[in-house]
Amino acid sequence: MRKNKVALYIRKSREDDNGKEETLHNQEQTLIKLCDSRGYKQYDIFKEVESSIKLDRPELLKMMKGIQQGKYSKLLITHIDRLGREIGLLDDLKKLCVANDVILETPDTTIDFKDDNHDLMYGFSSVLADFEYKRIRHRLATGKVNTVAIRHKWIGSQAPFGYTYDRDEKILKPNPQQKDVYRQMVELALKGDSFSQIADKLNELGIRTQKDNRWTAGRVQKILKNRTYLGEAEYNSTRLNQKVTATDCHQALITPDEFDTIQKLSASRRNYRSKDNWGKIKTPLDSLVYCGVCKRKMSIQISKKHSQARGHWSFYQARKCIHYNPDGTRCPNSGCKIDIIEAVVLESLEEYKIQLLAKLESLQHNDTSEAEATIKQRIESLQADLKKQDVKMERLTDLYLDASMEKDEYEQRRKEQLEQTKALTSELSYLENKLTNLDVSHLEDKYEEIVGMINNYPSMPLEEKNKTMRLLISRIELKKENTFATPHISISYMDNI
Repeated sequence: MRKNKVALYIRKSREDDNGKEETLHNQEQTLIKLCDSRGYKQYDIFKEVESSIKLDRPELLKMMKGIQQGKYSKLLITHIDRLGREIGLLDDLKKLCVANDVILETPDTTIDFKDDNHDLMYGFSSVLADFEYKRIRHRLATGKVNTVAIRHKWIGSQAPFGYTYDRDEKILKPNPQQKDVYRQMVELALKGDSFSQIADKLNELGIRTQKDNRWTAGRVQKILKNRTYLGEAEYNSTRLNQKVTATDCHQALITPDEFDTIQKLSASRRNYRSKDNWGKIKTPLDSLVYCGVCKRKMSIQISKKHSQARGHWSFYQARKCIHYNPDGTRCPNSGCKIDIIEAVVLESLEEYKIQLLAKLESLQHNDTSEAEATIKQRIESLQADLKKQDVKMERLTDLYLDASMEKDEYEQRRKEQLEQTKALTSELSYLENKLTNLDVSHLEDKYEEIVGMINNYPSMPLEEKNKTMRLLISRIELKKENTFATPHISISYMDNI
């Protein structure tokens, strides 16, 4: 059957007409005039606004199907790059035309793939289109890097919850309604609520997300870990292998101190409901007790006892460590009654309070030397911890490469290590900035608040006790050689400097 029809393919990358490239209308008129001059009476027009490397363009696929069905003898385009700029796609289109005896025509050239010279010319055009595409992508990536690094502007596809993007000023501005909701999240997190608890409270109030969905712990976590709310902007270009950040890009909705506190709270405990307990608080030390041997979290369970003398009784305990070492042996660390651990913690808290009162007295006499020394000491500790993280990552990789660890376990532990490194790096940056801009009045308020928490602890209900512990303590490590051995308990405090 003789093919009388020709196909006209028209594509544009962007809908705006900035005078630097042909519009859809101009392309269409150019190809229609070409049809008239060459006597092509029947033609189908395929027109769309899509990326040059997108393979599933609706009109392109429709046209390709028509070629496969033998509808067209010729394919008309204004330039090779209208078909695409990616060399693999252009090669696929060439094969399709060869298989169906279709000739390619532009206002300047005719390409019949049966002719070796024409085939070679198409190959050159494909390489040039691919090169131009990569050059454009490199230029766009460079422009985005400069937008963040030099112009201090946020870039993204959608403004984060709490902000609206002002297209005229090209800047994020606080959304009047959403910013109040964001501040609610911050206040709840600072009080010790987990991401799950915050999501539940927002849903109970009937507050919805940007897309009118219910809140989830994951969504809350993503928002509260986003540094955009500090007024920062970030862009990571894989093409340029370059990551840039900038500060003071727009109005911040959270202070550095608040952000840092939330990150430390998040790192110190589980923020999601377990399937078994659904967030039920059992003891003041929930989510704080870690194994002093393998450094992994220990679970807390109830232990029920019975004797003729006492009858039935029960108590909570940090159960014997259930984790296994990479060599397959079980961690030998034994368990301990929570009451015993809590007694040690309360004694330590009293000593901590005395230290804070001494620091508070120094600050009230305008002496910041002790506060500065504390910050410097913590900075040195963080720097040492980061070096240890590097060593841990190397060892983890060695275990995986030696086939001593399965891929799934390796990826999970690697993810945990990266999250810890990120948290340490964030805290280090925060403290270095704080050391440069030490705010005495803020420290006084912080110390007084912590002393008040410790004083009020005995009268708090269980859930508030647990929140207070998590606000003050990052982890409690337990070492106990056997059931009857004396427990060794070490306490790491949140650095409420």
